[in-house]
Amino acid sequence: ESRGRELAGTVQEAYEVRRDIAENIALAGRLLEEREGQQAKDKLQGLVDNISLKYLYSNNKIADAVLADKAKLCGEYGIRLDGRLELPDNIPLTGARLCVVLANILDNAIRACRQMADVKEPQPYIRLSTKEQSGFLIIRQENSFGGVIEDRRSGVFSEHGLGLGIVRSITEETGGMLITEQQDNRYITTVGVK
Repeated sequence: ESRGRELAGTVQEAYEVRRDIAENIALAGRLLEEREGQQAKDKLQGLVDNISLKYLYSNNKIADAVLADKAKLCGEYGIRLDGRLELPDNIPLTGARLCVVLANILDNAIRACRQMADVKEPQPYIRLSTKEQSGFLIIRQENSFGGVIEDRRSGVFSEHGLGLGIVRSITEETGGMLITEQQDNRYITTVGVK
């Protein structure tokens, strides 16, 4: 329930930022009409600097809410979060399932990056991207990785393992797939849904 309130607050904050953007663009337009070009340019540049994708992570409100929430956590833990998701209008997942997929793969990535707390250079990172390929929506997530995979079955790590199982179930229900791979100090999760 607490996370739900936090998520709702993040969504509200994003809407307020978007409203401010619209107001500032309108003001810049009036300044241009009044031939105050430099002031208009300064106002628009301030907008660009202010938002610089800080709140707009995708073209989807649900994805934005999840990503904004996870970006906040990344900021708290010193993890760099990169990427902008371009999701199709006819996304093959319900909003709830999209939320579950993104939240679970990002939670795993954040956990892996946090295990690298003593590593300062290079900064732990998470990269997200999407593309459409052969009828699939592909969500690719790559993160820093210290080389140790937690094993839920050992009982030592009680939270790990359930998330990817849920994501796998969702992808299989859509005729898709979940692929995880380790390459050097990178862990890559690829989700394909149809």
